[in-house]
Amino acid sequence: MKVTIYKDLVFISRLDIAPCLHKEFASFFDKHPKAVVCGPRLEYKTRVIDTFRNFPKFSDLIIKNTGFLRRRYVQRMRRYLLWDINMEKSSMVDFVTSDFLVIRKDFWYEYACNINWKKPNADVLLASRAWKSKKQVWFMPKLLIELKSYKSKKSLKDIFEILFFTARFHLLNIFTNFKSPSTTYKEEKQRVLRVHDINSRSYLKQIGSSFQKHNQVVQIYEGQVDGAAKYVQPLVFAYHGVLAVLVNDRHEFGLIRIWRHAPLDFQASNLFPVFPDNRDLGMHSLECVRGGAEKSDSDLKESILRELEEEIGLGAKHIKSVKQLSKLVSNTAWDVSSTSCFVVRSKAGFEPKLQLEESISSFDFYTRADILKLIKENKIFCGLTRAALLEVILMYD
Repeated sequence: MKVTIYKDLVFISRLDIAPCLHKEFASFFDKHPKAVVCGPRLEYKTRVIDTFRNFPKFSDLIIKNTGFLRRRYVQRMRRYLLWDINMEKSSMVDFVTSDFLVIRKDFWYEYACNINWKKPNADVLLASRAWKSKKQVWFMPKLLIELKSYKSKKSLKDIFEILFFTARFHLLNIFTNFKSPSTTYKEEKQRVLRVHDINSRSYLKQIGSSFQKHNQVVQIYEGQVDGAAKYVQPLVFAYHGVLAVLVNDRHEFGLIRIWRHAPLDFQASNLFPVFPDNRDLGMHSLECVRGGAEKSDSDLKESILRELEEEIGLGAKHIKSVKQLSKLVSNTAWDVSSTSCFVVRSKAGFEPKLQLEESISSFDFYTRADILKLIKENKIFCGLTRAALLEVILMYD
């Protein structure tokens, strides 16, 4: 482990650090006065190394280091290893691993210089001291460092030492009320869930400030609720929706596979179908390409053509024709909106380019028989997709 000092920063890493990076980190700390620890994005052979994490539970470490358990409890790993973190902007995290750490020098001398950096849990100890002192730990994804080699496996001794440290860490902190991003998330989740207990005796008093001001499709407002208790409830207003039933020259239907971040569990009752956007829950869904009209769109055809190009790379040169179908109406407890559907026929030779940042994992064409089988076996969950596909099959295919 190398320790390098540059002006007001201490670098801990197994890597040689280019001088230009010193300035990048110095600039970051100047803009974030409460930040005392941060780490960059590390990649090995184009794979992002999960150096940014929530504080682990004892069970998280058992699952992470046991292959079949890791495959079985994927959602636990999503939460612990922050698989849904935004790679387009810097974010506060519980801790970053000691593969590469940057620490303010004053914090280093007060809290970190006495840490044994040969120990596998030195990074967790450092981050906990930061949060206890009401400072911050950050992950900087836009600052990318590509590794020429990377050793990820730990010795059995290291694993047992990590497990022992984690059990002791939670035991010692059981009565310590320090806040980190993961504990704040839990508090916010519980606050929203508690709204359900009193919302039958409450009413909307007024609409407050607007969030996501630059969002062209969805507007979210702060609803001031009064009654049995006063609280704030998000209010969602969406513009008109659009959906494309994509048909190729072999009369096959194109569907994307997308991860839907919604607390849906078909085996249990769902109190909140939209809020909170729980990272622990969700599902992969086969759907038609769909989205929302924007304020600047002159007509809905323009909207769906934009969605096709953005989500799967289908441009005008690949399209034979576009035909508008009937409207579908979505009517649930949180939303009443309409969606206009289109049949879009594509030319031969189209190769999809997926919008991975929207969690679209694949795109495939399915025959008419395949579609009917998927619907019959309840493998297409999206009601809008089902209705649009059946309309095209029954009336136009």
